[in-house]
Amino acid sequence: HSILIKQIFSLLLRVYRANKKQIYLKDLKLIICSQILNKESLILKTDHYFGDIFNKIPSENKLWFYVSNSNQEKEIEQYLIQNNIPYVFAENLINTGDILKIWMNCKDIICNIRNLKSELPDLKFNMVLSKLFPIIFYNELILNHHPVLEFSVYYALIKLLSKNNEVSTLIYPYEEKGSERAILDVISKQKNKIKTIGFAHAVHSTGHLYMRRRKEGYFNSPKPDIIAVTGQNALKWCVDWANIPPQQIEVIGSPRFTTPVPIKSTEQERYNCLNVLIVSNLEFELPMLLNFIEEDRSLFDKCKLWIRIGSFDWVHQQKMAISKIQKYIKNIKTDAAPLYNQIDWSDVVIFNATSAGIEAMLRGRYTIN
Repeated sequence: HSILIKQIFSLLLRVYRANKKQIYLKDLKLIICSQILNKESLILKTDHYFGDIFNKIPSENKLWFYVSNSNQEKEIEQYLIQNNIPYVFAENLINTGDILKIWMNCKDIICNIRNLKSELPDLKFNMVLSKLFPIIFYNELILNHHPVLEFSVYYALIKLLSKNNEVSTLIYPYEEKGSERAILDVISKQKNKIKTIGFAHAVHSTGHLYMRRRKEGYFNSPKPDIIAVTGQNALKWCVDWANIPPQQIEVIGSPRFTTPVPIKSTEQERYNCLNVLIVSNLEFELPMLLNFIEEDRSLFDKCKLWIRIGSFDWVHQQKMAISKIQKYIKNIKTDAAPLYNQIDWSDVVIFNATSAGIEAMLRGRYTIN
């Protein structure tokens, strides 16, 4: 239970430091669930996922519901207050009693998960049989992952909605995460009907097939009422690959930057040396890049690379891949910076699934997907 204890203790500290809030807005209609990466991202974009698309909605009608593990929370709250952005963090709403419930729920889940180990099926793929893979998958991706954050969202949202029964719509980034299950479970228990919208913001690929809906008669996770997408290509992918009924999809466009910024380098400078920004998001992307480099050591000759590591997950795996890439390519930057500045520096942007690629295109950069 050591990992769980650390997570619970970290949550306890964040709750202890947070300012307690009783949120009641008599005209509140819209709750926007999101996550803040850092203060710089907040200043440049208003929101990482949604940008400024809600700016025209009056403050009294909307509320940002944030989940954050950032160590900049105090600075972020000061900025939100100074700019009259209506907000609440999950940590503002839950208390030590809720944390005790989270602890007990997670302990029960651990016990139930441990009972599954003896029932793990073998993996059969074509003519290959593996008994080891299911065990490794279970140990690394199931046993030691505890839904502390998800239960935080659950108990915080219950309290928020209990005080604001005029809410009619809730929107969140659609990524099929556990926190989304928590949101939809809370919504399903409300007396008043609340429309749920999941914004599928990514550039979709086969890495997103976890979104695929199973046929009738098979188990599906809870789904929002509407899937909002960035364009016609995203809609087509959701229908063709994810089996989402087209009548449940709405095209809303991309909230990413739309003002092109000229490339700073001249044609001759680009011929001599290209500034290449590589935006990593999913776990397998940098290992794939490493494979390409090992096959062709001259791939990035006459290039300066800047690798942007995904902020939320797989940080350790990404850093390991970068250390291996640096054996072949020395001229690599990996320091963190706002995406806006990184795109400004670049001539070419390479990406796979992240909507940062959409932003790079809209801002006039050459892109490779």
